[in-house]
Amino acid sequence: MKPIATALAALALLFHPALAWAGPLPADQLERIDAAARKALKDSGVPSVQVAVVKDGEVVLSRAWGKASETIPEAGPDLQYQIASNSKQFLAALFLILENDGKLDLDDPVSKWLPELPSGGKFDPAKFSENGRYFFNAQTLADYRQSLAPLGPLTGLELARPPRLRGGFVNRVFTLKFGKKELTLITYAEAGAQGRWEQFIVTP
Repeated sequence: MKPIATALAALALLFHPALAWAGPLPADQLERIDAAARKALKDSGVPSVQVAVVKDGEVVLSRAWGKASETIPEAGPDLQYQIASNSKQFLAALFLILENDGKLDLDDPVSKWLPELPSGGKFDPAKFSENGRYFFNAQTLADYRQSLAPLGPLTGLELARPPRLRGGFVNRVFTLKFGKKELTLITYAEAGAQGRWEQFIVTP
């Protein structure tokens, strides 16, 4: 059981009785929240579930059920989860809201908002697209040969099909022939000079 195997839930239902709020809290609504969280634990097999209730822009309930890890028997509301690429959908929704409010343009270079990001202003969508579809060619593959170098035996293998860009400018997909089998590699590139993760993100 690992801390990253978790379920995150946001239920905008009720107030917590320990917090300041107007009027009594109906017991049946508390029971519904508790039952939903426990059911999620049972049905999904994840170690913990975290619930947040937001009313009028304020968090009025933050509670966790289950275990944080094998060595931490009880999860808490302040537990941080490593949700990996699941964060992309939340960021995408946030960007669309900000664009709708006129606070940013989706075509803005990343460097406009994160000037400290390496190569944040050098990405050109037109370089990798044609008629609205992304493509890959031999030159762009050669540009990122260094990112494959640490893989040793994989370097120089024949491509099973043309390389492609999957889902956006950072997910590059290479499918290589490995005997009678095919091996698919996904590398993060373009944002960093050599496509390495530490060059892709801004770290403290």
